[in-house]
Amino acid sequence: MMRRLQYWVAVSAFSLGGVAPAQAITDAEREFFESRIRPILAQECYECHSGATKSKGGLLLDTRAGWERGGDSGPVIVPGKPEESLLLKSIAHEIEDLKMP
Repeated sequence: MMRRLQYWVAVSAFSLGGVAPAQAITDAEREFFESRIRPILAQECYECHSGATKSKGGLLLDTRAGWERGGDSGPVIVPGKPEESLLLKSIAHEIEDLKMP
């Protein structure tokens, strides 16, 4: 499951040019995110990182604004640089204090 989440989040976030608000996304990109990414985030991340819950670490992943803002540990996505993404590092368990399920 983690590899699948890593892959789809990386493809979505980084192939769409990051989450910069100035960039419009196409209907196909939106459909890809809604059908492939959001369900995984909802299943794996929203319990702790959504507006419907008390977000842990100040990170909200259920809105674009939340992705852009990041959390207490800083920006969660570095557009165009997946290797620097705190989100991907945390779900890959690369950072001891930020290991996510």
